[in-house]
Amino acid sequence: MRSVHEQNDSLDSNSERELSALLEIELNPEITQRQLSSKIGIALGLTNVLIKNLAQKGLIKASQAGWKRWIYNLTPQGITHKVLLTQKYIT
Repeated sequence: MRSVHEQNDSLDSNSERELSALLEIELNPEITQRQLSSKIGIALGLTNVLIKNLAQKGLIKASQAGWKRWIYNLTPQGITHKVLLTQKYIT
C-alpha cells in the first residue's frame, strides 16, 4: 500500500500536504506544528502556512488551549474534503 507521503500522480503536492495534515490532525488534535512538520516531512514555516490556509478554507478550527498550545479540529467541511482527497488518492 502506498504512503500518502510518496509521490502520487493523482494528487498535486499541495493536495497531498493537505490530506496528510488533515489525517494527522484527525488522529491527534493536540499535535504541535513542529510535530506535524516532522510527521508530514515539510519545513516548520511551511507547516504554519498550511495550518493557516486550512483554517482560512474552513477545513480546520484552531482553538487556543494555553499560552502556546493549540488544538486543531476538523470541521464538517474538513472531513468532507479529507474524504474527497482520499478518494482521489485511491483512484
